[in-house]
Amino acid sequence: MITRSKWLRGQQPGGSWLLEPKGKSREDLLEEVVYADRMCCLGFECKRRGFTNDEIRGKTTPLGLETSGVPSAVARAGNLFVGEHTLASNYTYPRLNAIVADLMRDNDSGQISEPVREARIKKGFALLGVEVSFVD
Repeated sequence: MITRSKWLRGQQPGGSWLLEPKGKSREDLLEEVVYADRMCCLGFECKRRGFTNDEIRGKTTPLGLETSGVPSAVARAGNLFVGEHTLASNYTYPRLNAIVADLMRDNDSGQISEPVREARIKKGFALLGVEVSFVD
């Protein structure tokens, strides 16, 4: 389940987090914007798979779980870590499932409508065997 009020989306590539870090946003320091513990679609999925807020906070992708030494991250993340995918922008995520990279793109895009974003994310998670619903 993705709670829209806690869902961080449309931030453009590199602008989302599994769970936002505490404090002020990196882009909005001058405007005194404070993060509200929002998370991207994959943050909700990581929470569903048993990761804690402390484990996912400040990570931009599931790869951050592995590289920061979260215990058993790959085993716990399961099929998020399968295959290869290169995004059109040439960012390579060699350890992530191609579907996960597509989810990241669709979550962060500022160029698609909310209904299209939700449909794509629902379809992507279905391909991973996860049923997703959106609530307000």
